[in-house]
This record gives sequence, C-alpha cells and structure tokens, in this order.
Amino acid sequence: MTKTGTSTQRTILREPQDWDKWVKGLKAHTDKTIHKLLFDEDNSPLEPPIRPPYTDFAADANEFAEQTPAQQRAYAAMFSQYESLRKEYLYETKLITAARTVITESISPAKLTSLHEDETLYQWIKKLEDSTAPSRGFMADRIRSQYTAHLRSISKQTVSSWLAKWEEIIEEADQYFLVEALTGQWLRDIALLIRPLSDGTATLFKKASKVLDEDAAAAQHRVYKELRPRSDVSIRRETPHDRNQPQGRWTFQSVARQIRELVEEQRPSQHLRPLKRGGVFQADGTRKKRKTSPSSDEEENEDQDRCPACKRTGHELKDCWLVFEDRRPSYSRKAPKRIADKIKRVIGESPGLQKKIEEIKAGRN
Repeated sequence: MTKTGTSTQRTILREPQDWDKWVKGLKAHTDKTIHKLLFDEDNSPLEPPIRPPYTDFAADANEFAEQTPAQQRAYAAMFSQYESLRKEYLYETKLITAARTVITESISPAKLTSLHEDETLYQWIKKLEDSTAPSRGFMADRIRSQYTAHLRSISKQTVSSWLAKWEEIIEEADQYFLVEALTGQWLRDIALLIRPLSDGTATLFKKASKVLDEDAAAAQHRVYKELRPRSDVSIRRETPHDRNQPQGRWTFQSVARQIRELVEEQRPSQHLRPLKRGGVFQADGTRKKRKTSPSSDEEENEDQDRCPACKRTGHELKDCWLVFEDRRPSYSRKAPKRIADKIKRVIGESPGLQKKIEEIKAGRN
C-alpha cells in the first residue's frame, strides 16, 4: 500500500503488514536529531526559553537604555544566551512540525482521527503502534505464504519481474528470521528453479547452500549455549573447504544478479518452471521421477532426464520448445539457426525420436 510521489515511494500505514516499512520510511523522511522524540519515552521536546526582563538587572529599568553600563553588559550576555536557546527551540519546533506532517500524510484517515494536536510525537507513535504493529508470528506466517506462492509463479511472468519481487520477499524473510532465509534452503530453491538455465550454476548453488546451513547451525548453537551455559554439547566446525571459493558466500543480491546474467545468455532450449512446496521442496510435478539406487550418483540421474532432442536437462521431450515452437516461453528468444539445425540433424538421425515426436503431436491434436 503505497503512495507514489515524483521520486519516492511512501508506505501508507493501514494494515499490520505496513508497520515496519512505514517506520523505516518515517525515519528516512524525518531529521535524525528528533528520532529520540519519536521513539524514546524518556525524551521531551524543548521548552520555549523566557526572555530575560530588564528588572532582573535594574529594579526600575523598563528598557535597555535605563541600565548602567555594567548592567547593560550583564544583560547583553544573558540575552545572547537566551537567543541561542531560542534558536535551538525554533529549530526543533520546525523539525517536529515537519515530522507531524510526514506522519499525517502517510497514515489512513481512520488512524489520523485518533491523533490530537496536544499530544507529543512519542504519544502519536505509541498510539499507532498499539493499533497497528503486528506480532512477529503474524509477519513470519504471512511472508512464508508469500514466499511459497512466489516459487510457484515463475512461469506466469518474466524472470526479471519475478526476481524483483523475490528479492523483496527474501529480504523480508531474513528480517523476520524465517528458516528458509537463515539457512541454505533459499539457495536450494533457486538451484532447482534455474537448473533449466544452467546446470552448472544450479549445482554450484546447491553446494554453496551447505555452507549457509553450517553458518546457521553454528549461530543457533551459540544462542542455545547462552540459554543453557552448562550444556556440554558442542559442534565441530566444518573445515572451510568452500570458504575461499566464490560459491561459498552467495547473498540474495549476488544470486539475483547471477540469474539475470544467465537469462541474458540463456540457451533457447531452457526455461524456468515453478516449485511446488510440500513436505520437501520439489520440482514441477510434470517431470518424471528420477530412478535412484544406492550406487547411482547425481550425474547419472541427470543423464536419465536429458531431453533426447536438445540434450539438455530440466525438461522432457514434450516440453522442448526447440522441437515444439508452441512451448517456447514468452521471455525467451527464438533459437539461433546453428542450434536449430543441430536439433534437426539429431532428429533426422533417430527414427525412434521421430516416432516419439509424431506421437506427441498426434496427442495434442
């Protein structure tokens, strides 16, 4: 819920989910010197200074000229101090007025009616907090639902717009301590999504997610250790086998940048599919389940899932838009001629593949 200006976007405080963004915007649009008046109950605004009367220096004096030279010098020193205090008071009053304007222009009409002119800034903020601020559990549940739904929405929009929203959601997830953001789970989710774009990058992300899991486990152990200092349970830190490698320290922003670069360089036979969340994270249900055995490794499983036409992983023959143009996603460019010719050559050399393609076409008609 935002109000768009010429150069900034301001959150309008209406619902619990607006609170933290609204407070952040309020701090950005008000002078830092009065933040203590907004958020600290023990701080009060300055009182207006009292102009020193002439009678404090000469009992019968009604104006400056009626004082003796010594009294005039003493009065001038006192008046200079008064002027200094007055300037401070006027400056703070100006900042308070500006802060009140920011608040009244960024809250709903219903909340505005509850604020009164004779109340302090802190009293205003306290009223708004009591009526709007969410519980941490409320925000965690809400953002988790957004995150789960967003993983499924990749096929409905461009990668660029999907990534922009994903960055916003994952940053909020981190702010509210969601497990998905604090561990390597978010990086594994991304790895599954981008595998059609780059098998190598997906594998790199998956390996790097283990480093984030180790960091999260160590942080959790430190917290538990403080809660139960007598505990003799300890954990062994893994040797930093990945710490000196680029994949060891991926962040939300660097991952988003990497995906944008992959999209620019993407191979036409690749596109992204949504994730479905159940007991565990899994790829789109349209993919065949991979056959596994105690002796098989990840590379062998991936070979079983390669498209027989384009030889890429991440999709089946029936979804390969190098073969079926109607399957090409809107954000992908047409295949370069050299790749298209290569696919035609592969199909032409395989009667069995030609038969499968004809069967798929017949099944769609």
